[in-house]
Amino acid sequence: MGEAEAPRFVGVDVGGTKVAAGIVTANGDVLAWASRAVARGASASTVVEEIRDAVEEARSRARVGWEAVRAVGVGAPGRVDPQAGTWEGSSNLVLDSGAVPLRYQLEAWAGLPTFLENDVKAAALGEFHHGVGHGLGTGTRSLLYVSVGTGLAAGLVMDGELFRGTGEAGEIGHIPVVADGYPCNCGQRGCLETVASGRALARWAREVVEDAQWATSMGRQRLDGAPLNGQDVLEAAARGDRAALDLRRRLARGIALAVVIGVRAYDPDLVVLGGGVAVGGERPLLDEVRAAVGTLAPELRKAEACVHLTPLGHLAGVVGAATVARLGLSRM
Repeated sequence: MGEAEAPRFVGVDVGGTKVAAGIVTANGDVLAWASRAVARGASASTVVEEIRDAVEEARSRARVGWEAVRAVGVGAPGRVDPQAGTWEGSSNLVLDSGAVPLRYQLEAWAGLPTFLENDVKAAALGEFHHGVGHGLGTGTRSLLYVSVGTGLAAGLVMDGELFRGTGEAGEIGHIPVVADGYPCNCGQRGCLETVASGRALARWAREVVEDAQWATSMGRQRLDGAPLNGQDVLEAAARGDRAALDLRRRLARGIALAVVIGVRAYDPDLVVLGGGVAVGGERPLLDEVRAAVGTLAPELRKAEACVHLTPLGHLAGVVGAATVARLGLSRM
């Protein structure tokens, strides 16, 4: 089969603040991608429209016609029912309606088999087949993917298969770890997500900037009045800003706690960090997480050594969703 005739898959990654879509080969190579912003509280119809626009732009950039696409895969945050094809949104992307028949809406639009999965579980599957799990050889049987983005969640692959539980598996961000801690979007207090996420990093940064004792570039870079976000902090840390470096280490301790909980519970071969914040922190954040894991659980030497940063970067979710489509199609 020639390159022009090789099967392509659409991968759609719906995040807490944006939608990304890409045209992906069976080998996990992203030919082109595009993204659209999504606001918290957006209507379901708006999210679907942004997905369509991102897919069409990616397809145009890749110069791939619909006839070359075999299936569509979608990774969406929160509670997803792959069998029913419905999505209910999440605490970080609250929809204005109940369960959305997302699979059927996109299937009717694209005219192709469409498969729906939780976004972090999809990324875990992509990582197993095309990322760290693939790159380290065939000895990998289990992989825990920890996504640090707007929020915090995990996906687990065991013996090559996703572990879904009854639908809530992997929502480690909502394990309470701090008694009477900061309120979480889920309604609880002191959740892991409140100490290990982009939202937590931004909250700490605002507290630092508001404290007159600190002179920090984080405050100066937002003179337009826009709120600080996690990426601002990571960029300031990369410039050597002392306050931002302290916050990055604080974030690393929270992520390390998530890693230790995951390793204690599942004993995976590999732990992979992904998501916008983990990717944005690059190697320095990874090194700090590894060091913090060693401090938290010095007896778990394996845990410190098995933590990796996704090589798929910010497209891990897109590759994962396309992998869901490819595997789903093969089982039809």
